[in-house]
Order: sequence, then structure tokens, then C-alpha cells
Amino acid sequence: MVSALTQETYYGIKILASGTSPVVDIVAIHGLDGHRERSWTATNGVLWLRDLLPSIIPEARIITYGYDVNTRNQSRILTSLYDHGLGFFRKLSLFRNQTKTERPIIFVAHSVGGIVLRSALIHANLSHSSYLHGHKAIELSTYGTIFLGTPHQGANIADLGNCILDMKSSYWKTNYTFMKELKPHSELMRVQLP
Repeated sequence: MVSALTQETYYGIKILASGTSPVVDIVAIHGLDGHRERSWTATNGVLWLRDLLPSIIPEARIITYGYDVNTRNQSRILTSLYDHGLGFFRKLSLFRNQTKTERPIIFVAHSVGGIVLRSALIHANLSHSSYLHGHKAIELSTYGTIFLGTPHQGANIADLGNCILDMKSSYWKTNYTFMKELKPHSELMRVQLP
């Protein structure tokens, strides 16, 4: 028998806590080889975004976002981190539009999720309010960002990551796209640097 959790999609937006008369949205974005729930879950099974944070900030709607940023890739379409940022930006904008949300946003991004977030915020900044108000609203609603271990200037360890992926490729289909983008002088890092 397949559990409901394995049948559920792991990608996209998921509300973990609706909040009591919410005044802020807290949006969490996982990192490389991550999962929208397991990345935020301790070994004892506590998903801190859902199980602990609402008692501290009951007025927050807590949301997590999942996307395919796996280095082991079994026939999925390979997407760049830039494209993941654009996808996140569009999905969050649509979600907030559908839920008629204009409250402030605080983002929590881990590892590569921070690069995806930066890409999304660049898209939001470039949006014109007279064209798509919902897109510009992401920038205007962003009150804070928390980056946890984000390689803002790339990571020299990306070369080591490529070596490990070379070894894994004997057993699995592997995705080198993300490691190439994480090198310190990659095009993505140059475009996103202030």
C-alpha cells in the first residue's frame, strides 16, 4: 500500500499553518537535494515550521515551496536555478492573487533556495506595477529575507560536487546543471551579484 505522503506532489506551494488572523506570510524555500517538508524536519519528526513556529508567531501564515533541485535526476526535465526562481516567482504571485493576499512576506531560504529566492526577487524588481500588479506586489510585500547557508558568490566546493556526481553517475542519472551554476564565476552568479 502506498502512503498518502508518497502520492502527494512534493512540488509547489503548501500551507503548513494558516495562522490566526494572519498579518504576515512566512515562506520557506529548501536547498539542493531538498524537500519542501523533510528539509525543515528534525530527526525526531518535528517539522519546526509547522509544529513550533505557529506557537511563537500565531499571526503568521506559514508556507513552504518545493521544486526539483535534485542532483540525481531520473528523466525529469533539467531546469536551471534561474528558471526555478522564475517559476517560484510566478507561482507565489498567482497563489497570493488567488488568496487575495497583500500582507508582508518574510522569506526563509536554505542553501540553493537562497539563489532561487534572489532570482525571484530580481524578477519582482523588474516587474512594472502597471503591467502585472501581482508580480510587483511580491517585491513591495517583501519585508525580510533570512538566508541560511546560501552561496551568494558561488561555492568553490562545486568542483568537489562534480567529482561526487561523476562517481554517482555510474549508478544513477545525475544532474550537473546546478553544480555548474554554483561555481564562483558562473554566469548566474555574475548576473545576481549586486
